[in-house]
Amino acid sequence: MKRIDEYINKLFEHTNLNDKEIIETKAEIKSHLYESYRHLVHNENVPDEDAQQIVIERFKEEDFLQALLKETNKKQKLAFRKGFLISLLCLFIGISLYFTFHKISVDMVTQQSDVTGSIITLLQNKEEIDSNLEDEIIYTLQKSVIKNMDIYKLEDSNNLLNKPNEPSFVYERDYYFAEPIYRSFHEGGVRRDGWAIETKYSHFYELASFCLVFGVLSYWITFTIWATLKAYYLRKSPFVWGIVFLLTNILGYIYFDISRRRD
Repeated sequence: MKRIDEYINKLFEHTNLNDKEIIETKAEIKSHLYESYRHLVHNENVPDEDAQQIVIERFKEEDFLQALLKETNKKQKLAFRKGFLISLLCLFIGISLYFTFHKISVDMVTQQSDVTGSIITLLQNKEEIDSNLEDEIIYTLQKSVIKNMDIYKLEDSNNLLNKPNEPSFVYERDYYFAEPIYRSFHEGGVRRDGWAIETKYSHFYELASFCLVFGVLSYWITFTIWATLKAYYLRKSPFVWGIVFLLTNILGYIYFDISRRRD
């Protein structure tokens, strides 16, 4: 069946399939032709050379290869489309999380400022913090993002820079499990009307930045892999183009696509 083998090899001289796909497709075509050949030789007593020629001519009429390659290309295009969509999804998720956590952080900072302002208002014209005022302050803080608060009574209301060593009021909230890992903390404060308030409150600014960097990096890597595999599939020096995609990303791919279409 040398003639059949030579014909099959000639069919794949100008295909865009990679080596693995060529081997698999050849095996499928060879199995199909060999089966037809054996049927002609053993069941219809057709001579060897004539049987091979008949099998090849019938195969051309069936257009089996074209249908098989069309199906293979369809699967490959679907796989490449999924890879491209995954890279875009990574970028979309990263950007979405960034804006989400950034918006939450802005609201948290605004809330901290509002709570601190309301407490300094409660302390206005007060010389000390009694139990009723302390309960009211604690109630206000429990609904806020503030983790710690120290309140000082300034000895000299005209000198807002100096404060006593010991605070008049201390508030400290326990951390949730793993909270320091996904949250960041910032110190703030206000001095007014003879009182000084120092706070430590949480926000997600660092987490937002991490999500953005991680999303962009994930997109960059998955896009580079996707584009390099496509270059390999098209037999366009995947190693060289892989470096180009890694360094220039979408711009490199646009140049790659233009040069491929020109060829």
